[in-house]
Amino acid sequence: MNTALLYGKGTLSVQVPEHSVILEPKHLPGLRDEEAAVATALRNPIGTPPLRDMVKRTDKVAIVISDITRPTPNHKLVPWILKELSHVPLDQFVIINGTGTHRDQTREEFIHMLGEWVVEHVRVINEAAGRLDQITVIGCDAVDPALDAIRQGKLEATIAEPPFFLGKEAVQTAVTISKGESVEKSVILDSTLVTKENIDQVKTR
Repeated sequence: MNTALLYGKGTLSVQVPEHSVILEPKHLPGLRDEEAAVATALRNPIGTPPLRDMVKRTDKVAIVISDITRPTPNHKLVPWILKELSHVPLDQFVIINGTGTHRDQTREEFIHMLGEWVVEHVRVINEAAGRLDQITVIGCDAVDPALDAIRQGKLEATIAEPPFFLGKEAVQTAVTISKGESVEKSVILDSTLVTKENIDQVKTR
């Protein structure tokens, strides 16, 4: 049995066994006014203030988009978001293309994904996956995978907080509260930065 799969901008012909069951999505008609529907959702979110109310004119805004391998209509959504946040100057926006492990997109591909106006007026960058030689990565817990990553050179450093003292401070704080006494809103304990240089000397257990 021959069937066609959506692939890229066209289809891919695939031969499958005759007894195969082919599952296809149900077609749903598009919204009559897509932009108005998105604007309504942004202005009336569930459990949070409207987007425009949460973003000040002085804020810097990062919009993360899916890369060219995904059919997300970024050429529609991003301009509508920019319009909703029109009180923020365009030079305070950055659009981050989430490539994951995929290759970077070119300027021409960005224009295809976002439209020429957006690419001309807003800073668009590729996510920096796979560039450990250019980026310092630091963790926040001295668990075994983090320590192994430091030894392998995949992680620059991580933070070690002695579990004994964490537990001791937690119990003492609980006892103080049980007596009806006040405690500090935040209890900061000493921690150690673990690197290749001291990884074998720092106690992480």
